[in-house]
Amino acid sequence: MYISINNQKIDKTNILSLIQNQKKLTAIKYVRETLHIGLRESKNIVENLEKDPTYYDGRNHHIDMIPPELLSDVSHLHNPQLKTTIREDTNRSTPLIQKTKNNTKTYIIIGLVICSIVLAYFYSIK
Repeated sequence: MYISINNQKIDKTNILSLIQNQKKLTAIKYVRETLHIGLRESKNIVENLEKDPTYYDGRNHHIDMIPPELLSDVSHLHNPQLKTTIREDTNRSTPLIQKTKNNTKTYIIIGLVICSIVLAYFYSIK
């Protein structure tokens, strides 16, 4: 039995047997290497199959992820503002990379902490 993700077929019975034999990490690695997708996406696929073995039955599913041409620039890999999603392949009107809200409050707090440390340093050297 196969499932279709990003128009690629992957052996569902192999994934389910790995999950059943308590080898979830091996299943994630198998999905990741077979479909050439990221760790988060692979983990989501395995967890979806673990909760419901029929989750991916019936139609092709599409995984939105960072395009390969952006992979050479690693600055986006540590950006928590970016996230990827798994969705059914219905239409392509959603963007490939979706940004979450800007977290300016965190930046203000970090700036205030740094200013406090600098002021405490100058006060202590007097």
